[in-house]
Amino acid sequence: MAVEKVDAEELLKAGQMMQDWLRESGNATVRPVDLFISLYEKTRDYIAQGVNVDDAQFTVAELNAVVKGKGEGEDSPEVARKYVVDNLKKYQELVAENRESLDAYLRQHDQHQRIVIASTESQGRHKKHYYLKLEPLADTPKAEKAAALDPRYVQYRVKQLPRPALWAKPFMALTLAGWRRGVFLAGIFALVIGLAGPLIHALILKKLLVWHLYTVSLSAIAFYTIRPIYDVLDRSILKAPDWMYGLSVPSAQLELREIGETDAGRTIRQIRLAVYEGECPICGGRVIIEDGKREFKGRLIGECSRARAEHIYSFDHITKVGVPLRVNAYYLSTVG
Repeated sequence: MAVEKVDAEELLKAGQMMQDWLRESGNATVRPVDLFISLYEKTRDYIAQGVNVDDAQFTVAELNAVVKGKGEGEDSPEVARKYVVDNLKKYQELVAENRESLDAYLRQHDQHQRIVIASTESQGRHKKHYYLKLEPLADTPKAEKAAALDPRYVQYRVKQLPRPALWAKPFMALTLAGWRRGVFLAGIFALVIGLAGPLIHALILKKLLVWHLYTVSLSAIAFYTIRPIYDVLDRSILKAPDWMYGLSVPSAQLELREIGETDAGRTIRQIRLAVYEGECPICGGRVIIEDGKREFKGRLIGECSRARAEHIYSFDHITKVGVPLRVNAYYLSTVG
């Protein structure tokens, strides 16, 4: 089942914006809208559970069950199909009738894509799956920019928000505001004291005791373990340590996002896990984000899974665009 690849982050943002518009326009209570809301919430839950956004697609039976709040299979296949198809048609008519209002609302909020319900069919046309996808608004600067993207560049996307390991959960989606910010800074301070305090005490006593070594060792291990969480405050994004996520994810990033402002105008930041990925314009392989080595040390780069040493690109998580770092005749003759 080929589903157009989308950016999980952009999809969730567009979905929330659509819900805001439906509510403000007075259309949120119209019954066909329940189909979109249910599909969006189901997709959002899947992404929150670490499911690849490309796999967030649902059958008629699944959608019928979640919209009606029933168990899957309680309705016959024909009843479920008719309910979903009829409500989808009415929902699409509602959106079409209010397209100008919706697009104006999206542009007003600097949103250049609208979210739509799409469907696909499995091989043999036996089972249809529904999913959410993004389509650009017409005549927007962002749409024009995307269309003009150099074919040698990589377009990155957030493929998934991986589920952190149980022991890493306290650090994920950590909003550095209010008491949480205070607790976070206090924890860092406690580790520093754990490292320096026993050594200072040993110097005062002029004797290094076993408990000094024990305390310093534990503090050093703890600090080394959570150091990426401290470093992300300075670097904004870095490769997450392996202990934070499962083995099924080849590479994840620890990211510091700006999610709003306090009443006093201070920026509110949040730490989260994300998986950025792209497609190599040279060979079509997966471009995975890794720590750069040798001449690229100190930065994140995109490495093609098929040619890690040659097909490499810069990585910018803000623009989500990467340019070739091996600029030579090979690139120029193969692409462009």
